[in-house]
Amino acid sequence: MDLPDWALFLACAFGAEVIGTMAGFGAATILTPVAALFMDIKTAIAVVAAFHLFGNASRLYFSAGTSTGAYGCSSASPESSPAYWVPRPRPGCPPRR
Repeated sequence: MDLPDWALFLACAFGAEVIGTMAGFGAATILTPVAALFMDIKTAIAVVAAFHLFGNASRLYFSAGTSTGAYGCSSASPESSPAYWVPRPRPGCPPRR
């Protein structure tokens, strides 16, 4: 692909990511067919995987140091945090043997 094709692909990919994220069923559902219009399906799947990798890395980077969830990831409720389900002793109770 030459430069104008890449620019058009990136614009379409951005639109697909926005639509997929706002719709709530995942951006890959929209982005994979859009990417397949510009390249073969195996390359399109690899490109979608790269989009997810960079998206997840940016979420971790931008939420670092916040108290929105476990390990810097945002979570809807405390029960969705992995740390919530780790067994720990209750205050005032003797340790189990």
